[in-house]
Amino acid sequence: MAYQLSKAESSYTASGLLLSQRLDGRSLLDYRPITVEAGVAPTANGSARARIGDTEVVVAVKLDVKKMGEDGEGGRCVCSVECSPSAYPQLDRDSLSDLSADLSTLLSTYLTPIVSTPELLIIPSQLYWQASVDALVLSSSGNVHDTLFAAVRAALWDLRVPRTRGVVYEVPGGGDDVAMGEDGGSSVEKAGVLDHMRGMKRGAVDFDLVDGADDGTPLEGRSDLPVCVTLNLLSPVFYLDATIPEELCAPTRLLLFIRPSGTLCGIHKLGEAELPPAELKEALQEGVRLGKELGGAMNARMGGMGGKRMGPFS
Repeated sequence: MAYQLSKAESSYTASGLLLSQRLDGRSLLDYRPITVEAGVAPTANGSARARIGDTEVVVAVKLDVKKMGEDGEGGRCVCSVECSPSAYPQLDRDSLSDLSADLSTLLSTYLTPIVSTPELLIIPSQLYWQASVDALVLSSSGNVHDTLFAAVRAALWDLRVPRTRGVVYEVPGGGDDVAMGEDGGSSVEKAGVLDHMRGMKRGAVDFDLVDGADDGTPLEGRSDLPVCVTLNLLSPVFYLDATIPEELCAPTRLLLFIRPSGTLCGIHKLGEAELPPAELKEALQEGVRLGKELGGAMNARMGGMGGKRMGPFS
């Protein structure tokens, strides 16, 4: 059974929002305290925990070596979101599974094109690093989308991609082919392993790791990763970081994906209510401004962290 408000609760909450008054004293465009902690999973290549109010999400990113498909393309990012039963005690098992699937699809839709970068290639047209992004919603008091994407963004900021060098096998006598045994396996006839990075014209057939398990290079363009800003629309007002009762009062929600540069790179609509063009324009303009500020604040805090923790900020 889904979370429900009585008519009195719904009317009281909505009336306050229309008067720009919220039960916790915030203004309509204020967030609850935001806390982000990176490096929470030592065995992952990148990880983070994000908390907005009492909504908490943990994300781990793991890199695995995969072979390219026949078309030379590989899905370099796989996303999965699981919702803890304790986060949504009002939902039955099937509803919880549906919510997890919806969040996984949303995350994959907006994250895969961003994370599939050339630096994840190991050997062109052969091998690549597949980033498995696994998120767990530990608790929810509303605004799970913004919290989820904040945790994912921090985990990708924390991600380190191991450096590799391609190697080839050379058969003595100058031949370019690798001798094959009867069993189909490669039996290299004592030639040694040559470093592909020394300018050899042959294509690499294998690779070595240059870095240790805890080393690597940060994800290119991590400072330009988008943030998610959810606009809750209750005509004629809109508000940020809704609690669960406030979410239930909003007939429409807009999820805006905004880069710190101010570029709007995606919009996802939840709800079926129509949006007056004038109100929509104002909401989008304000949402982009707020997303730009939030992304810049996260970059400043993540880039300046001496440790692994980014405390509350607004």
